[in-house]
Amino acid sequence: MKGSIEELKKKFANLGTGQFVESGLGWCWASDVALKDLKDCQDAYNQGNTLMLFEALRRCAQYRIAAPSWVREELESGLRRWSDWEVREFGEAFNIPHRKGAHLEQIQRRLKRFDGMPLIARIFNFIYRRNEEEPLSELWPAAAKKFSVSEGDAKNLYYEYLNMLKRHSEKY
Repeated sequence: MKGSIEELKKKFANLGTGQFVESGLGWCWASDVALKDLKDCQDAYNQGNTLMLFEALRRCAQYRIAAPSWVREELESGLRRWSDWEVREFGEAFNIPHRKGAHLEQIQRRLKRFDGMPLIARIFNFIYRRNEEEPLSELWPAAAKKFSVSEGDAKNLYYEYLNMLKRHSEKY
């Protein structure tokens, strides 16, 4: 798995043109964003997050680049395990854990798209951009009506998203 990001750096170094995009890195070439995204995927995968293999593959398609060697090797290994009947389930071939204790309806409602954005993020943005003088308790009915959820769900989704942001950022 070593050197795979270096392969991509060499390929991008030879490109004379590219797309300039805005990302978490600021304004930069799409190749820089792709390299950072794939490096993050590889790091997370190496730390045991097996779903990052498929996230890396999705990013390769998004940036229209060839998959790095670590992605190709892991996909080939998993597909071989599945096609050779070494495992019973497709997810087992890639060490993807079963989703136990997850209530599908609740998860689907939380991730439901509203104007192209997950509902949980839309509710958070709606509440977060409020007038500072307006108490949160008065916003739950408006959020519930706007997004067709109960007031309790609006409140729970807002705090769930806020807690997630707090875990990943110092801004909130």
